Amino acid sequence: MKNIAGVFYDENHEIISREEAVKKCFSYQKEFLIKPSIDSGEGRLISFFTPGEYQKEDLLRALKKMGANYIVQGAVKQHETLAKLNPSSLNTIRIVSFLFEGEVYILSSILRMGASNARVDNIGAGGYACPIHEDGSLNELGVNRKAEWRSKNQNGIYFKDIVVPSYKEIVKIVKKEHKKLAHFKLIGWDFSVDTEGDPVFIEYNVCPGSNQITCGPTFGDLTERVLEEVFIKKTLKDAQN
Repeated sequence: MKNIAGVFYDENHEIISREEAVKKCFSYQKEFLIKPSIDSGEGRLISFFTPGEYQKEDLLRALKKMGANYIVQGAVKQHETLAKLNPSSLNTIRIVSFLFEGEVYILSSILRMGASNARVDNIGAGGYACPIHEDGSLNELGVNRKAEWRSKNQNGIYFKDIVVPSYKEIVKIVKKEHKKLAHFKLIGWDFSVDTEGDPVFIEYNVCPGSNQITCGPTFGDLTERVLEEVFIKKTLKDAQN
């Protein structure tokens, strides 16, 4: 279920009561999480619930703390390749795409993995980020929050030995879906991959980080064309108006 501006909805986007929302959560027999749907960067305010390990009062307290604008969703069981990097966190693929002159370009791709025993995969929480090549293989070096480049993570897994499962399929999904969202020229997409190898869409961010620390200049080979469009053509157009 989810909460939008204080209104509760079920999985079919039908309005439900608070009592129904609580009942749906409490009756769910798998691990789930509650997270804000607005200003939710870097894993802030996420709460995890495992059946048999919490009371109804714990759930009510968490919902009250969230107030409004949040989502409740089942936890993802990730692919063994991703779990190997760090089993405690859901390790995700962050792809930054750019809708420019009618085409969707992939500006950068990184794999984010959490710190030992962490539930979130953010670099700021002690994890690592590693660039992903076009064939899905990881870069030889990954980086941590101290901007230290390392060949392996805290679990001793060498980045160069990892190939992200279903990566090309995820890229196809991003290119297809971004074309439907022309209001947003830059989007940061978060995906994981489940135990069967199927891509799992987590969320998209319309104010994404640029991945520059891991992948270099944001626009890469498009930089001159983007600068011309933004600073030259737009300036001339404004002057004409």
